[in-house]
Amino acid sequence: MTAISTPLADRLSRLRDAAPIRNFHALPLSGALRDMPAHWRARFDALGGNTNGSDVSYSSPTLDSLFAPEGALAHAQELAAEAFRAETAMFGTCGTTVSNRVVLDALTRRGQRVLVDGACHQSVLFSAGALAIQPTVVRPLTSDGCALPDILEIEAELHASSDAGEPYDVVVLTASSYDGYMVRLEDVIPRLVHASPSTAIMIDAAWTAVHAFVPSMNPYMPFTVVNMMRSAGYDLSPIVVTTSAHKSLCALRQASLVLVAHSGGDDLVGSLRSSLFKHHTTSPSWPILASLDLARAHGEALGHELFERAILLRDRFIAQMGADPRLADLVREVTSPAHCSAYMGRDPMKVSICLDTLGDPREIRRRLYDEHGVYVARCSSNGLLLNFTIGVTRDDVDALVEALRALVRRRGTRRGAVTLLPVGTVLDDYVVPYPPGIPIARPGETWDLSHARRLDQEVAAGAEIFRLPEFSMERARA
Repeated sequence: MTAISTPLADRLSRLRDAAPIRNFHALPLSGALRDMPAHWRARFDALGGNTNGSDVSYSSPTLDSLFAPEGALAHAQELAAEAFRAETAMFGTCGTTVSNRVVLDALTRRGQRVLVDGACHQSVLFSAGALAIQPTVVRPLTSDGCALPDILEIEAELHASSDAGEPYDVVVLTASSYDGYMVRLEDVIPRLVHASPSTAIMIDAAWTAVHAFVPSMNPYMPFTVVNMMRSAGYDLSPIVVTTSAHKSLCALRQASLVLVAHSGGDDLVGSLRSSLFKHHTTSPSWPILASLDLARAHGEALGHELFERAILLRDRFIAQMGADPRLADLVREVTSPAHCSAYMGRDPMKVSICLDTLGDPREIRRRLYDEHGVYVARCSSNGLLLNFTIGVTRDDVDALVEALRALVRRRGTRRGAVTLLPVGTVLDDYVVPYPPGIPIARPGETWDLSHARRLDQEVAAGAEIFRLPEFSMERARA
């Protein structure tokens, strides 16, 4: 019999069958199930992966319609809207990459003007090109290799355009970053509304779904401030939020939410459903959709408690590191740059460790996984970013500390970074590191030393570097 060659399936099976992975990246549902109460675990187990009767391409009236829901899905989305204090919630199964495109399409028409935060995910920029809208990108601030939205410049640009009688149709803001920065939306949303009242606001809050169930995080949540502004009589334009539920809640991979914080009086929901039909798969995974319903219920019941547990585990990690002279210098306090500290904070679930004395972060990350079963996705030029999700356990923390102790005993060496382009080159392409998917440079820019430094930092962090051509507007019209 001919040998069956399935390299990807084989590799994934080996990873699945290996010892339990200690995951300090986006929340894996399998990890969260380990400490989940039995009655909740049974509900999630009933989703059955992709091999039982739930993974059928059901439609209405057997189950419901993703694009015009009237039954169980409609009810689940109503409960989600209530839980997140939004006007409307819509489920998606293709990640926030597609959700961003859905929302941008619903809020704009061809040729309209969009102001884009330069710290945004690549999906926003590429969607703008594909939809033939005109993006103006505000260059991001940088701190420790991270891209941060320049709120003051965004506000100033909105103000100037509005005063000139040419307000932007939409402004896109990144509210939570891959690297753990969060925008204080209770301060920022009123400033954006005041700067340009007629401009719709699209907020990418990919990393903070679980935070919505934690009262102490309200200053960073859009729904709290929007509801307060509505109660105060503000005349608001549409405000829509996208979030990756699978990153911080117990949802299956690529489960995403579109949350309408304020519809602005227009038929925004109808536009969103039309856009969803155009851009989303027409055969959605019902297990993924059902996991969003379960994740919402689980978040309402236990989200706050599990968030606080995650913070205690973070503190346990920091205390163990500080108590060991070999590890004490590795944990570092990361604060927002002084020029944006008034509207920026750190996600308390994320911790940075510095590896200056230990070796190349890429090599350390590889050895953590290969030798100790500890998975970390993000590293900077001199350290690692740890995400203490609600799926992290005490055993995970202890295993991480022991792994770092073992690595300290065998110090590595740092490798140099790589330069992609000579300084002075005028770019024809986007230069995009992934992760996190935030472009370093765009077509028309001249490659300079600041670009080169950013690239070196991303290469040191283990990112793949992609050069992608600008979307052709002529092709878009064809």
